[in-house]
Amino acid sequence: GYLRALHRADNIANEAARAAGQAIDIPLAVTGEQIIVDPAAAGIAADSYLTDAGVTGEVAVSDDGRQVSITVAVPYDPVFLGAFGFGPYTAEGDTDAHLVDQ
Repeated sequence: GYLRALHRADNIANEAARAAGQAIDIPLAVTGEQIIVDPAAAGIAADSYLTDAGVTGEVAVSDDGRQVSITVAVPYDPVFLGAFGFGPYTAEGDTDAHLVDQ
């Protein structure tokens, strides 16, 4: 069960990073200056995904706007071992997404 929670944490982190990475700075992209992530919009997009998934996490956008880092915490409460006082545990997942514009 804990391995399943770890897998879920990684999947949620990956999808939150995908959502954040799509929140590009539209005015800069339209003018052709550069394609970078809008930090505020990326934070909102990732936080929205994490909230919908029912987990907590942190979102960070690099200074150059080309990378999004996500860390999530997924609660895991073992059923069988919980009866013997083990748990609850937190499964953590993280990912870095790099913006590709080619």
